[in-house]
Amino acid sequence: MTSFFQVFGGCWKPLSGDAIHMAEGAGHHRFEWRVLSVLVPLVSGAAVFDALWRLGGPWLAWGGALPVLFFLFHLIAITIGGKNPAGQWQRWNLLLVAWSVWQGWFVAESGVRWAAMIWLGVVALNAISAICLGWRTVM
Repeated sequence: MTSFFQVFGGCWKPLSGDAIHMAEGAGHHRFEWRVLSVLVPLVSGAAVFDALWRLGGPWLAWGGALPVLFFLFHLIAITIGGKNPAGQWQRWNLLLVAWSVWQGWFVAESGVRWAAMIWLGVVALNAISAICLGWRTVM
């Protein structure tokens, strides 16, 4: 669970009935799962769309964004590894932060800068929340 949802997410409520699936580690907060399941593909799709637009223009970008994104998700999930979900999440986060920083500061003009700023906002909220968790631990 990211630090933002540990601080501001409220109490974790397990599902009732047969829908409970026990995991070895801590799971995501229910709303966090929904937020990240929208934001990660959105920001990754913007990165793929921008790269395809730069390589082959609008037709390649519009036609190839979803197939390339599907392939890229599988390739990255295998190559970045991670012994546990938290480790893999940290690597995904680092990869998206690197793209967002590159997009925000080193690219002159881009139509997907909004996605980079959204992801940098997520990172900023998690950093503030990590400070809050550290403060709560110290107190």
